[in-house]
Amino acid sequence: PAEHVLLFQADSVVCSGGGGAAYLEGLLGLDLVGAPWRQGDCPPDNDRSVSLCAGDFEDMAEAAYGLPYHEYQRRRQGADGSRPVGVGGNGGLSLRRRSKMLEVVTECRGYESMSWNEDVFFSYPCPEVAMRLPTLEEASAFCVESGPAHPAPFATHKPWRHRPLDQLAALAAACPELAPLAALTGVVLP
Repeated sequence: PAEHVLLFQADSVVCSGGGGAAYLEGLLGLDLVGAPWRQGDCPPDNDRSVSLCAGDFEDMAEAAYGLPYHEYQRRRQGADGSRPVGVGGNGGLSLRRRSKMLEVVTECRGYESMSWNEDVFFSYPCPEVAMRLPTLEEASAFCVESGPAHPAPFATHKPWRHRPLDQLAALAAACPELAPLAALTGVVLP
């Protein structure tokens, strides 16, 4: 079986200007790459039924693993701090290492995190699992959703749920495939 899997939902699109297969080959050293979520704490008016923020996941990890978040991150980095932590991301369009996903499922049984959405579960695995995740910049270049927008991403995953029209118009200029997909959901981009 293949070691890497590109998962995508019907509300995702690969952008013609995103670099194609050659771009993906550069990510094969990572275990999971997905669109980064909005960083920090959510604004007070954020609808958490639609979108969570990185700060929410930090709170969830503390509750699930019984560790302050900084200790959770330290354990993920290894005793010598040599493993970069990186950022997890949305699973709607994601590149995953099959063997690492199986390791997470095996090692993290019994933790409260097993009840999380799968993308959060894999992005914030139990402290026993070391994951190679992308930097925020790498994840943003891979896919745009609610987190930082890259000017020419490889792909997008339903950014119309998280961005104002002016940002969507700029994103559609870099990714012409976005406008027809958004139109299928009733969103007309300028």
